[in-house]
Amino acid sequence: MSDKRTTLITGAGTGIGRGIAVAFSGAGMNVALVGRTASTLLETADLCGPDTRVFEASVNDRDRIAEIVAEIGTIQILVNNAGMNTLKRGLRDMSAERWVRVSDVNLTGAYNCFKAVLPVLLNA
Repeated sequence: MSDKRTTLITGAGTGIGRGIAVAFSGAGMNVALVGRTASTLLETADLCGPDTRVFEASVNDRDRIAEIVAEIGTIQILVNNAGMNTLKRGLRDMSAERWVRVSDVNLTGAYNCFKAVLPVLLNA
């Protein structure tokens, strides 16, 4: 990556994450995309430009997130966007297992990313 500022964006393969990635790259920043599906991340990367980096990973994989952060090196902005929604199923109909999965991604995944990136942000 160049000397431009770098943003790490989780959940960057589609939707809001993709839009954020395109906006930040359009503003002249490097973007590092994290998500579970390589094909959608590559589609986002095509919209962002040649300095874009793609990392297929789950935000629940603490070790992998730490590896990604170490590989990137310098990060000025973290966008903790990865998340699951429950709109198709009401809470009344949601199983305990599904609730745990949603909480793992939406809460623990955000914590994992913040915890890995915080030391880098403090040194940026």
